[in-house]
Parts: sequence; C-alpha cells; structure tokens
Amino acid sequence: MTSERVDKGWTKQGLGKYSTEAIFGSLSHYGAAGAGTDEAGFKALAADKYPLEIADAIQRAWKGTGPWLRFPLVAVDELYGRLLPDRLPPAKYAAALVELMHALGRMVEGAQDAPVGQKFKAVGEMKPQVPLKEGKPAEGWVNETLWRLGEWRKVLGRIVQDLAKAGHVDDAEEFLGVEEFLVPDWAGTTRALVRAQKGEKAEAVADLRKLAEDQARKGEARAAAVDCILQLEALDEARAVAMGILDEAEKKPDFHLALEMGQRLAFVYEKKRDLPAMRELKDRITKVQEAHVASHPEHK
Repeated sequence: MTSERVDKGWTKQGLGKYSTEAIFGSLSHYGAAGAGTDEAGFKALAADKYPLEIADAIQRAWKGTGPWLRFPLVAVDELYGRLLPDRLPPAKYAAALVELMHALGRMVEGAQDAPVGQKFKAVGEMKPQVPLKEGKPAEGWVNETLWRLGEWRKVLGRIVQDLAKAGHVDDAEEFLGVEEFLVPDWAGTTRALVRAQKGEKAEAVADLRKLAEDQARKGEARAAAVDCILQLEALDEARAVAMGILDEAEKKPDFHLALEMGQRLAFVYEKKRDLPAMRELKDRITKVQEAHVASHPEHK
C-alpha cells in the first residue's frame, strides 16, 4: 500500500496534479478497501461498471468527512479517465450535452454567436465511443449520463419543442437524433409533440396512442406516451388508452404498470370531475395493490 496521499488542495485545484498512487492512497486511508485501491483492481471493477457505481461501492465504507465526503466520486472520475483513456466516461458525454443545450438555448433567445454547430459536432464525435449493448447505448451508461445532467435533464425533455416553436426546425430534428440515440425508449414521443406544435394535434395523438399501445415497449415508455397525450389535453383519448393498458396489465399481471395507469386515470377523472368513475377506479386500484402485496409478502 502506498504512503502517498492527496492533500486538501484538491478541493480547489482538482486532482490533475496528483499522482495515481496518491489518489489510491487517499482512498485507502479513508476507508476504501479491496479492488478499488490499486490500478489492477480498479480496471477489473471498471470492466462492467461505470464511475458512479464504483464510487457508490466505495462510499458505503467511507470514513471521510467535510470536504472529503465527496472525494470518492471525484477520485473515481479522475482514475477512470487516466486508466481507461479509450472509454467514454458518462460525465464527459453529459458535459458535452449540457454545452450543446446551453448553446441551443442561447440561439433560441436570439444570440447570433451561439456555437451550435461546434457543440453538435463535439457530441457527434463522441457517438462512436458510446458503449453499446444489443445495438443500443448500454443502460447503465445511459442512466449515469442522465444522472450527471442534473437539472439539465429537464431541458433535455423539452428543448426539441422549444426549438421547433422558435422555428429552428433543422436544429430540432438534429437534436431529436441525439435524444433518440441516447434514450431509444423516448423515440417517437418527442416527435409527436413537435408534430402537435405544427398544428397536427389529432395526428400527434394518434401517433402517441400507437406508442402507448405497443406491448413491445417498456412500461415506462408506454406511460410516457400516455403522459404526452395528457400534455396535449386530449383527455378522452388518454382515458381510453390508459384504461386499455390497465385491463392488459391486470391480466398479465403487471402490477407496476397497472398502478401507473391508475394514476393517469385518476388525473383524467379529477379533471373531468367524474366522481363515480373515480370511486370505481379507487376500488379497482385497491385490489391491484392488495394483489401486489400478496405477490411480494417480503415487502409487508
């Protein structure tokens, strides 16, 4: 075990000037153990894990306090970049995506010097490095990338619509390509909302209905399509789709999807002030909850 360690200066200047041995030394000193305390062990961990998961494992036994409380993730990010230079860290892609969204936001606000093309190019150049699984970005990598976006994740969900509304159709289309590559489960929903903004609301609702009713899609993606129908204030269509999915989910059974649809239906009935339907739904969802608990007695 090395005797080298990082001093408190890292909080202001980062870890760039410190040796790899010093970083591992500080990780060991404050409680990291096992594979995370040397180069070979770190590379073994990183074979199937991304920085956030590695840091989380270190954090569980961490004894550092004050400024050292956040050291594990900062250290892991630094080590990941140094020891695995051919791998694209989620944080690096997220930072480039934030810069792109910032530039697009400035353009929407009227800035003539917003470096939109440059930032699109930077994100595009990283695409070949994104780790894939079955032809899609690896789920763990994507989840960490979205986490790294922080509050910018909200911007990710609406920027295409903002661009289309402001008349930047080509940029909206290009960003859609980035979004749908990163999160394939979102494919179609944002396009439908943009279509609605162009005045094609009925067609957009029809597109969203197809997405919501597609049993090959994940439950979260289907629920998101229903949410988009609600966003377009097509309450009758949302009710019909959600009711159909609820019927399907009860038969499978898929308790989580059934409960998600129950929430959407409750929203519709509240908007319509349909008290009889609300009472009937409450009884139905209560039975779903009871069946869910019965199937997982360990959760009681």
